[in-house]
Amino acid sequence: MEVEVKVLISDNHWTRIKERMPEDVDEKKRDVWFFDTSDLSLINREIVLRARVNRKRNKTESTAKWRRWVSPFAPVRDAWEQLPGFKAEIDASLSEGVPAWSVTDKDLEENLFRAVVEGELRVQKLFNKQQQLLVQSAWPLLPWDELIAWGPIESVKWEVRKGVTIERWTVGEESVVEISKRGQFQDLALGEIREWLSVDGIEAEALEGGKTAWALARLEPKMPTL
Repeated sequence: MEVEVKVLISDNHWTRIKERMPEDVDEKKRDVWFFDTSDLSLINREIVLRARVNRKRNKTESTAKWRRWVSPFAPVRDAWEQLPGFKAEIDASLSEGVPAWSVTDKDLEENLFRAVVEGELRVQKLFNKQQQLLVQSAWPLLPWDELIAWGPIESVKWEVRKGVTIERWTVGEESVVEISKRGQFQDLALGEIREWLSVDGIEAEALEGGKTAWALARLEPKMPTL
């Protein structure tokens, strides 16, 4: 199973690394939104419902993810892998690596997304049958009617070299930077990240919960108008 290693660095280092970023910023900008209850009960159960909006390209995609508690049995995973948009991988950081299954729908209408964010439609409308099946396998009684929008998070993402990816998230006046790398071996991927950071004399950091927890701690939920 493929591993995606993710490490964070303080935004204080941004001035040192931004000179190495490609200049096509507008093409890379996306708004990120999460959908959860007011007390974040999905995230607390390792369930993620997320949307990304690329306004430049007029594209919206949704992702449903279940982390950590997925089935350890290969035949079960093999059955899931027949579904469109399904991905199984290991989410790894400096401190741990956990299995994660996700289903992504890359062809959403932005009008549908806007209606959900504004509370005109239920959050469930953003996620297809396969996505709903995945998260309801994690939580059969998932409270769809209690879900609200958390966002937006301004995201800019670049691939810099050898598959090393830089993503900067901004909420208000604060930002955090994540460096990630996919591969078959966690240690090798982490080594390539450390090598990229070492050019500017930067050490990777371990932030509990990663950039998602960082962002949600700074966001106010958008209450529905229904």
